[in-house]
Amino acid sequence: ATARQMKARRQIRDVLDTVKDIHPEKMAFETVRNELRLARESSDRLREVAALQRLATLELGLGKPADALEHAEKAATLTELLGERGAEARARRQVADVHIAARRFPEALAAATAASTLFQQAGDVRGAADVMQMMSSLHATMGKDKEASQMYMDQRMLYKAAGWKEEEAAALLYIARLHIDGGADSKEATKAAKEAIALYQRVQDKAGEA
Repeated sequence: ATARQMKARRQIRDVLDTVKDIHPEKMAFETVRNELRLARESSDRLREVAALQRLATLELGLGKPADALEHAEKAATLTELLGERGAEARARRQVADVHIAARRFPEALAAATAASTLFQQAGDVRGAADVMQMMSSLHATMGKDKEASQMYMDQRMLYKAAGWKEEEAAALLYIARLHIDGGADSKEATKAAKEAIALYQRVQDKAGEA
């Protein structure tokens, strides 16, 4: 994309966000639908993706989950065709959000799993970690406590690989709490807590050296 196209997309996004904030949902819906038409006419596929995602968000607010899912999935398909992994990750995350709103938890988990993989491939640690937290909640909702706990362990390893010590420590503390709440061996909880404390200490020591 050229610098001019990127600037135009930012300007359009800002306008659409303003419209969404100051106009009733139905008026905003018409504005975004018109933007989708213009995006398609311009052949700017990322602009089209942005319009589709805003449309899906508005449709959820208007009580149209089927339409929201259709547009969210179209956005995900477009980003996949474009080879934009970061954009596709965000699109798959939105698909998961739409499924959650409709209480289709297995479908939401499938979309979230795809989003997590894509975020990691795109090098977006925060995006991947946030989706892992969503996946943990979905597993817990479906009564899969072991899988819910595993997601936080996966999140810890993600932070560790990225060198995010403070976030890794926070994940370890949560894992310790899960062990305690689940009635697991207290040794496992103590081990996780000690690792967290050691990491926090290393972060403080490094900060003191700066």
